[in-house]
Amino acid sequence: MGKIQITELAVQLGVDVEKLIKLKNEKLTKTQYKGTGKNTWLTDEGADELKLALECPLAVPTRLMGTVLYRAKNPRWVFVKIDGVDGKWPVLIHRRECGRILNKRIAINKITDTAGTTYIHAP
Repeated sequence: MGKIQITELAVQLGVDVEKLIKLKNEKLTKTQYKGTGKNTWLTDEGADELKLALECPLAVPTRLMGTVLYRAKNPRWVFVKIDGVDGKWPVLIHRRECGRILNKRIAINKITDTAGTTYIHAP
């Protein structure tokens, strides 16, 4: 598994480093990079995700974090307080996890399309 520094990737792609850092914070999980600022090292998977996010921004979902508040009537959904978003939002989860993740922090994918915005639990 190779690693590449974010400044080297910016030179390869011909993009500003600050733009890549902003994309990294929105699109990647903590396992896909190490470090902060210009001293960030990306895994191969993280570098591929950033390249795809530059080409087609809608192809890579935005990653968010939130705290599960309570279950919904439908067992496939829970209500979550998402960091940086006001209110509580329904999030689609795997049915077997609905009892396990109450009052815990979870990763969430935010998917926006023509129908609206959907939040899905990112395992």
